[in-house]
Amino acid sequence: MGDLRLWITGVMKDEGARPALLPLKWVLWALSLLYGAGIWFVDLAYRRGFRKTTKVDVPVISVGNITAGGTGKTPFSLYIVRELAGRGCRPAILTRGYGRDEDKMLAGELPEVPVVVGRDRVKSAAYAVSKGCDVLVMDDGFQHRALERDLDIVLVDADSMAGNTGLLPRGPFRERISALSRADIVVVTGTSEMGEAQRNTVLSRLGNVISGKLVAESIRRPVSLSDVSGKNTSLGNAKNKKVLLVSGIASPGSFELIAGRCGMELTGHMVYDDHHAYTASDVEEIGGRFAASGADNIVVTKKDMVKLAELELGVLRDKILALNVDMDIVRGKESVLAGLDSVLHSQGS
Repeated sequence: MGDLRLWITGVMKDEGARPALLPLKWVLWALSLLYGAGIWFVDLAYRRGFRKTTKVDVPVISVGNITAGGTGKTPFSLYIVRELAGRGCRPAILTRGYGRDEDKMLAGELPEVPVVVGRDRVKSAAYAVSKGCDVLVMDDGFQHRALERDLDIVLVDADSMAGNTGLLPRGPFRERISALSRADIVVVTGTSEMGEAQRNTVLSRLGNVISGKLVAESIRRPVSLSDVSGKNTSLGNAKNKKVLLVSGIASPGSFELIAGRCGMELTGHMVYDDHHAYTASDVEEIGGRFAASGADNIVVTKKDMVKLAELELGVLRDKILALNVDMDIVRGKESVLAGLDSVLHSQGS
């Protein structure tokens, strides 16, 4: 299934010129028109007041995107929550619960911060406020507009901006790029993985859409490794070692790049679907591939480790390591933090 998903993603991003795929692309384009019409009507309903937004008594900060996965929303939400906690706030994270693995990862990273899971963000917000939380971070909240937000942060994948910007299912975009006009802050991810000329093209393209809005840039920075029990170890312990990568995420290519930067020698990469629910047969398959690869360790993402750790791993238990990655703002950090402070101060005034 992982290979099929990569093939579908390649079609959506127009990777490679394959004339045989033109009929499929036309079908996907027609479907994207229907999808776009639905998005337009939803937006119109909110702009004309047919759909209402609900305001709560504490600041709401939304972290979202306009593409289908792979921008680092959850790590960035963790980054924002840590900044808020460092300012003496009592934050809560509101999540829709698309991926239970991500919810567990959020709870594991910040056990003292409530993670409220629910489709109805308004009810989730009311519950968090009733428990004494004084600021709410809405993970993947850009398209969930029923809850009024005080700060809208939208992450944009630079690679997506450089390619096909069509709507789903023809392209990877959940909304048209013009929807970024609703954002207060746009954070571009992945610019460190492209040349300066391509980076400038992406930023210029964004600037034409969101003139006057704050644009920042962030990177995914590897910080440590951890075993199945959660015990951390230095990245240096995997340097120059042969590793088999295993992942079930939206952007497996980015995982490969990060692992390579850590000095790991990659013997292969087993790619599963995003949010893949690992089974005992998967563990057996991974074990067989690992034995044949001659690798020293199996390296997975933090999100995948959450699910794998619940299974009987046998001899693999001491071989699996999670690569822990934090989000770091490399350009515009001061302005992003000033935006947070402005929201907190305006609420308290």
